[in-house]
Amino acid sequence: MNVKMKYENVYKFYGKTRVLDKFNLEIYDGEFLVVLGPSGTGKTTLLRVTVGIEEMTQGKIIIDDEDVSKYPPDRRNIAMVFQNYALYPNMTAYQNIAFPLKMAKKSKPEIKRKVEEIAETLKIAEVLEKNITLLSGGQKQRVALARALVRDPKIFLLDEPLSNLDARVRVVARGELKKIQKELGHTFVYVTHDQSEAGSMADRVAILRSGKIEQIGTYEELLNESKSTWVGDFIGDHPMNFISGKKIGLRGHTIGFRDSWVSEGTGNLTGTVEICVLGEESYHVQCLIDGVKDNFEDRLPTEQETVSMDGFVNNTLSLRTSKKYNIGERLRFGLNRYNIYDENGKLVECVNPA
Repeated sequence: MNVKMKYENVYKFYGKTRVLDKFNLEIYDGEFLVVLGPSGTGKTTLLRVTVGIEEMTQGKIIIDDEDVSKYPPDRRNIAMVFQNYALYPNMTAYQNIAFPLKMAKKSKPEIKRKVEEIAETLKIAEVLEKNITLLSGGQKQRVALARALVRDPKIFLLDEPLSNLDARVRVVARGELKKIQKELGHTFVYVTHDQSEAGSMADRVAILRSGKIEQIGTYEELLNESKSTWVGDFIGDHPMNFISGKKIGLRGHTIGFRDSWVSEGTGNLTGTVEICVLGEESYHVQCLIDGVKDNFEDRLPTEQETVSMDGFVNNTLSLRTSKKYNIGERLRFGLNRYNIYDENGKLVECVNPA
């Protein structure tokens, strides 16, 4: 695969606060890459440094083998779609889309041709003459995307552009955005804290933590092969469950498993049901695992675990089951697969007996 954009040892400081910390990442040509992370991890700063709105403290940004680190925004040929779309309310959809071409001093016939072409592609031709304030959220999102596309940039940066849409419209918009990206073959870098967006749109997901990439891969790889207990706890509809390795004969290790990696009614693990609710395809059970004290006989949890591994510390597990359990009922289960983590919370092995 051809590398379209590369970050090399990028740092960004605000005073003494390190927001991007030796950030390294390669993005492939035509890829839909999602940068995922909780608030305050440097996601928006990464976009602002990339587009050139802010200067990075140190490092390089390379696009098509050219170092653009010192270029002003207009020379980088990067388009950015903002969370609030940043559309001009006193203009029509046509005028909004045409604006960057007008600033580039393109001829009126060329502007008209390009605007109409991209409007047809994004299926917004019928709203071109409407004022932007009269459009729906989905239509505004398409106008903002059209304004970026019409410039034919090298890279598209998208800062949570679907967050202002209603939940139902957002689901449809995800599919449409992914379809548009694949049809046009452009490289998209999409920043979000929403895992549903990452899972449904991304070719690869880069998890950002404290200004560094904690792990990168497909959403399924991140879910099943979490490289650290922090990733396991962060990624997924439910955090990964963590128990002491002593419970399955692996003293000194932590065992991580997803709620669907269990077989109920068999195995050597037992717990007491605290909550049981019906989901779409199964029941979701929270249970207190038996032998709470055993989990602390091997060692004390690290600071990282105390902060991020609530499942390890309080021993409340989240499981999927095929039947309903009453509160207080005993539940026996075994592990169909699990991950083994060392004392520093790093992945040692993925165990999948099946």
